Amino acid sequence: MNTALRSRALRCLSVLSLLVILSGSAHAAPIDVRRDRSDNTYTFTYNADDGEITLAASSRRITRNDRVSFLLGIRSDPEAEVGERLIARISLQLHSRKPLRYDGIFTLVVKTPEGDVVLKQTREDDYVLRPRDGERRAHFNMRFDLPSGEYEAHAKFRSDT
Repeated sequence: MNTALRSRALRCLSVLSLLVILSGSAHAAPIDVRRDRSDNTYTFTYNADDGEITLAASSRRITRNDRVSFLLGIRSDPEAEVGERLIARISLQLHSRKPLRYDGIFTLVVKTPEGDVVLKQTREDDYVLRPRDGERRAHFNMRFDLPSGEYEAHAKFRSDT
């Protein structure tokens, strides 16, 4: 009888230990992303006189098992003041089952078709993406302006540490 009780107590203790371990892994600390680059390059033609993008295209690089979609979009706001008529939107969407943290510097890079960098704008931020409803996505905007011309843009991320 004593052996049966001891065996049952050990099984209960094992089950409780397993539950504690599993519940702890559901709230595990996020993995820190060290570097990342937008999954797309955004090309556009801009008319600075009107403050409008006249032609735009985005080429997306799809990587199997990518943990996050990191996308860049640019739109124009002709009614805004000169210097803020273009709006870059950087979007992150988690596809992983594990939480990820983007804690560092996001950089928007705009180049001419010849490869000359005409704009490098940064933003320091901290986003934690979690595999739960309402916590899988993050996004932000960066305003800027350019002279008339053809451009291509991408975004980068690097951690502070």
